[in-house]
Amino acid sequence: MVHILKRGSEDAGSQPVALPEWGNVRLTGLRERLWDFGLRWALLTRPIRSNVHRLDQRHVLKWIDTPTEALTMDFVAKNTTIPIPRVYETIRHEGRYAVIMELVDASDRTWQHLSRNTKIDIAKQLGGFIAQLRALVPPHPGRVECVDGSPCRDPKLNIALPAGTVEEFHAALGHDLVREAEGFPDWIPLRPAFKRIHGRNYRTMLSHADLNWHNMLIRDGKIVAILDWESAGWYPEYWEYTRLNLC
Repeated sequence: MVHILKRGSEDAGSQPVALPEWGNVRLTGLRERLWDFGLRWALLTRPIRSNVHRLDQRHVLKWIDTPTEALTMDFVAKNTTIPIPRVYETIRHEGRYAVIMELVDASDRTWQHLSRNTKIDIAKQLGGFIAQLRALVPPHPGRVECVDGSPCRDPKLNIALPAGTVEEFHAALGHDLVREAEGFPDWIPLRPAFKRIHGRNYRTMLSHADLNWHNMLIRDGKIVAILDWESAGWYPEYWEYTRLNLC
């Protein structure tokens, strides 16, 4: 069974817009059978990564955990100049979500083969894109959440991150345990720093939260696409830097 949850706009536009509402259009009859056959053929014959498959010369399909990633891409594309593959459709197929998006041509995939000047220029481009994300105004200042209000997800952490205040976010990360728990001698050197920042006020800013070389497509020395927005959301202002260090 195939359901189209959201059909992307043909005109990306340049004016900030509200998050789109989700529809639920069911494909039936011959159209469903043809779509299902084409999808299965692409999954078998055109894998790019384990969760990304090439559909044709212009489109790829990416399996996603929730529709939030597609919503985030739509929001960022319409409110910044950050290059993001255009989202054409978001679907639910056999209980799984997927996004059909633009196939971006990029050949400069080997970072170590780029010249020093090219690397510096790419770093400056990335810095400008991060600045655009940080300049966006959160709908609920001080609240850690995705663009649709759902809890943020960070696969690297492997813990549940609640949608809530920065203090609740820190508690989920274990800050209280590091500051107060006894019987963990390895944590003792960390406690002064954790106590020093306890109670500090942090603004929330939009972060990609997983920026690394593998999530950027480069062509002719320019970033032509930033991918993999599943971890993005409104985080404490330091979070982007923290995740960059872990990439």
